[in-house]
Amino acid sequence: MPSPIVTQACSGCGELKPLSRDYFGSTRTGRFQRRCRTCVAAQTRAYDLANPEKAAQRSQKRQKRLAAAGPGPSELELAWLRVCQKDRCGYCDQPLNGSGHLDHITPLAKGGRNAIENLAFACFQCNAEKHAKTAAEYLVWRIKVDKPLCGWVFQGRPSGLAV
Repeated sequence: MPSPIVTQACSGCGELKPLSRDYFGSTRTGRFQRRCRTCVAAQTRAYDLANPEKAAQRSQKRQKRLAAAGPGPSELELAWLRVCQKDRCGYCDQPLNGSGHLDHITPLAKGGRNAIENLAFACFQCNAEKHAKTAAEYLVWRIKVDKPLCGWVFQGRPSGLAV
């Protein structure tokens, strides 16, 4: 018999939604947020509309980081990276099946570059949990919340990805 779907009521909109990372983000301690992703996004949009100068500053800061990070990888380099990772998440080793997010191992917010050696494909959950953490900070966080350390970023670079 299939197990019942666990749900949670969003503290913002009150809707009952499946308790999964698709609907609720992670807190710093690894638990689920109380507000759904839709409500969090709406709050961010409302804040940006109410504070256009702050939104513009944040955008300018990101553009400066992007410029400082150097040129991005080519399509060929990205294809090579996906093959080297065996199309699996660099942090949790889950299959990506041709999807996933391109993550900066050292985030742009902390001086990371767009070099292929600083990039890894990650599943949505790991990319969202890692956010602006370095790989080392994310490793510590995963240990703290008792998540497995099985991706290549933690175990060592796959062959062909020498730095």
